[in-house]
Amino acid sequence: QEPRGVGQHPHRGFETVTIAFKGEVEHADSVGNRDTIKAGDVQWMTAGRGIIHQEFHSEEFSKKGGDFEMCQLWVNLPKEHKMV
Repeated sequence: QEPRGVGQHPHRGFETVTIAFKGEVEHADSVGNRDTIKAGDVQWMTAGRGIIHQEFHSEEFSKKGGDFEMCQLWVNLPKEHKMV
């Protein structure tokens, strides 16, 4: 079965804030960060000059199933911080 989620895609000039209410997602990005975001976790990622990342249901969550509730906020960086 194909993993569920969002494959590699770019972000630039803003920050993403991912909030996990239920379920799990595995995050990996082009600067070497890799982690599982679980229920109750918050992940803050600064894209700045640019980053490529992906998010898929964790292997464990894919096997056991269950409710999946997350949201991702995109926070625009001020002009002077867009290329951090």
